[in-house]
Amino acid sequence: MSFHDSVPRDEFRVIVADDDDLLREVVCAPLRQWGFTVVEASNGRQALDAALAHSGPVLVILDWIMPGLDGLEVCRRVRASDKLAYILLLTSRAETRSMAEGLKAGADDYLVKRMNREELCIRLSLGLRMLSLQSQLLVQAGENVSA
Repeated sequence: MSFHDSVPRDEFRVIVADDDDLLREVVCAPLRQWGFTVVEASNGRQALDAALAHSGPVLVILDWIMPGLDGLEVCRRVRASDKLAYILLLTSRAETRSMAEGLKAGADDYLVKRMNREELCIRLSLGLRMLSLQSQLLVQAGENVSA
């Protein structure tokens, strides 16, 4: 499977946060093959710092349960900032109640672990389109304010 999308991937940074080194590599490997710049984080604090430090939009793939800050708290803090981010919560929790909790915390999407490459690709494509549209709206809003 290859990644096809009209949105330029070099504009966006992907942050992958999971305390499981093997799972983090399973997620990062195809991202790199698809041409993304990937930043790895092994805990929530590193993920939050990486997301807020990057000047442009970010795609954040977060494990729910991590040492330090958990994925939900990272979602809340990113949303409390003015950071343009698309957050994909990656978890082993498949219950509807857990999905609702994750989305209420600020995740844009929810993916149950043991996903396949195609599903990851589709979710990232959606995230890129959303970030691209949000970026365009912000530019247009800035142009309208200065006019």
